[in-house]
Amino acid sequence: MYTKILILTFFVCIGISPIHSKTITKGDINDLLTQIDQIIDEGEKYQHLRIHAADSLYRVARHSKGYDKINAYKQIYDLYSHFQSDSALHAIKLIEQTDEAKNDKDIRDYTKIARGEIMGLMGLYVEACDNLFSVDASSLSKENRLFLFQTFRSVYGWIADYASTNNGTAEKYVQMTNAYRDSILSAETYKVSYDIALADKYIVNNDANEALKILLDDLESAHDEELVFLYFNLAEAYRELGDENEQIYYLAKASICDLKAGVTEYLALPMLAHIICKHGDAERAYKYIIRSMDDANFCRARLRTMEVSNIFPIIDKAYKQFEKDHRNKMSLFAIILTVLVVLLLCVITFVLKQNKKLSITRSKLAEANDNLQSVNNELQNANTHLMKADRVKEEYIALFLERCRSYLDALENYRHSLLKLAKNNQHDAMMRQLKDHNQIGEEQQRFYRDFDKAFLDIHPDFVTNFNNLLKEEERVVPKSENSLTTEMRIFALIRLGINDSNNIAHFLNYSLATIYNYRSRITNKSTFSKEEFNERLMKC
Repeated sequence: MYTKILILTFFVCIGISPIHSKTITKGDINDLLTQIDQIIDEGEKYQHLRIHAADSLYRVARHSKGYDKINAYKQIYDLYSHFQSDSALHAIKLIEQTDEAKNDKDIRDYTKIARGEIMGLMGLYVEACDNLFSVDASSLSKENRLFLFQTFRSVYGWIADYASTNNGTAEKYVQMTNAYRDSILSAETYKVSYDIALADKYIVNNDANEALKILLDDLESAHDEELVFLYFNLAEAYRELGDENEQIYYLAKASICDLKAGVTEYLALPMLAHIICKHGDAERAYKYIIRSMDDANFCRARLRTMEVSNIFPIIDKAYKQFEKDHRNKMSLFAIILTVLVVLLLCVITFVLKQNKKLSITRSKLAEANDNLQSVNNELQNANTHLMKADRVKEEYIALFLERCRSYLDALENYRHSLLKLAKNNQHDAMMRQLKDHNQIGEEQQRFYRDFDKAFLDIHPDFVTNFNNLLKEEERVVPKSENSLTTEMRIFALIRLGINDSNNIAHFLNYSLATIYNYRSRITNKSTFSKEEFNERLMKC
């Protein structure tokens, strides 16, 4: 049984609901066992938290004086009392070395009781009793009196568990344990702690139902650090009632509390391992008992080590049988798998022979299909290009006819205008009209617009691609979206295959020198050589 309630709320049982109001199912138990597995797999994470907390308190103690230093050492003792016995004794020694301990009886009494507790935990029962009997119980403070009763109850309980039952020695210490439990009940004022001791008494006296009423009621009001004791006593009560399902459930909850608190002296986990081993879960039970044994040895808790050692052979035997059965199953599986592989190889060989006969035919068909697909793709591409070419041809034939018709109409209107002037003998006006180039200029601009639109419809990315051939600072920006600059028109004609400068000059109504200048200037602005520029231009 546990010796005292942990006083540090730093170590709480995270994630455990304090209310049990539903029937326990196998799923509920499996969830808790999975949590325990995860905590064990995390190694010594929570124990490291306890060590770090103790280290922090040591730093506080080094910078404190008087009773503040003693309080820090007491907290260090509380951290190590159920974690590492030697470190707990060291904390007691540090308290004893203070000036206050030499002059304050309460502190001296505290160190004697605390030393007795650790000696009892380590199995040094004679030394434990010597320390406890050296305390004058009649002059103790209320806190130390309760501490003394709790420690006597724990030490005598450990001796009773350890003593032989053949000569009545164990019964003597059981009676002493019960007597000090009664002393605790007379001195304890905190309800939950009182109820824990009272429930323990009911369980010992075979009145588990009464214990359950008290414990289940306290679940709603207990602090996190008290839940572990409530859970353990609940497990004990259900054990007395023969309800193993509920016992496993609460042992699992208590084990989670212990492991997350980082303590190494506990009883719930090895008890849980023993029970689940009987239910056939040898692998998990072995994992739990190994962790329990390691923790008990680390704490130097002699009784816990003996308790685990008594359980270990049972679990070890079951685990070895589990491993043997597992190996046998694996061997059988390997034999079956080998037979299946042989059969599969035979089937594969037969299928390969059959497939080999079809492989030549398949390859020929595949080759023919590939060729046919290639021809179909080429035909589709050619058809697409032809359709596109026909659409463009029809579109621009219509545009050409419309432009020719507009030129004919313009010439006819111009002829009528001149004829009218001649009939009216308006020779001066006729001469002015003949000398006027505005109409020709307008027609030329209209021609350029039509050309720009037609070309950009065919080559919509020409402007962007053309500018990509030029240096960034030399790029040309048209005045509008569907228009080209003079330089772009020259190279648009080249893109259409009209490469001769004379033809370009005639087409655009520029002098030959102007065309040469534009071509040279643009070529010089390019980031490529002349040959590469011309080659890339034809892809714009």
